[in-house]
Amino acid sequence: MKATTFKRKALALGAAAGILVGTGLLASAGPASANSSFWMKSYADGSCLDAAGGGTAPGTPVITWRCNGGANQQWYEQQDSSGRKTLRNAASGLCLDISGASTANGASLILWNCNGGWNQVWNSKDPQWGGSCYNYINPTTNHAIDKPGRDGTQAAAYDFWGGSNQVWCLNG
Repeated sequence: MKATTFKRKALALGAAAGILVGTGLLASAGPASANSSFWMKSYADGSCLDAAGGGTAPGTPVITWRCNGGANQQWYEQQDSSGRKTLRNAASGLCLDISGASTANGASLILWNCNGGWNQVWNSKDPQWGGSCYNYINPTTNHAIDKPGRDGTQAAAYDFWGGSNQVWCLNG
């Protein structure tokens, strides 16, 4: 009798959670959370995606820099109830954002308050290069997170073509 009561309660609890997730009142953390942050290392040269100068304010440029273990180089994915994925900086909680919602090729990447905008959505694509390496592509523009130059250069969103400067390996 007790086992049947336990099963009924478990089923009711599971159904309630499903309803809350379906309505958006309770969202899952997605594939990763702040507790499972990672470095995004460029496949091209091993430098990390970095909030410039350790900045945590909206508008901080996102650059590539020698990996140093700083919190400004830690990122995590967050997925909303509709499946849209954002990349958040672990030090600030701000989203990786295409500055000014620009659709121009080479638009700068910055940290910005997470607002659900299309310019903060990134889909990961496995480039089949092995390991935990991915292309991150904005589905609206088909622009990828790109390392356009040497360390200290601001990261940008360029047309996706799959080169090594658009592949990011996750380490955590």
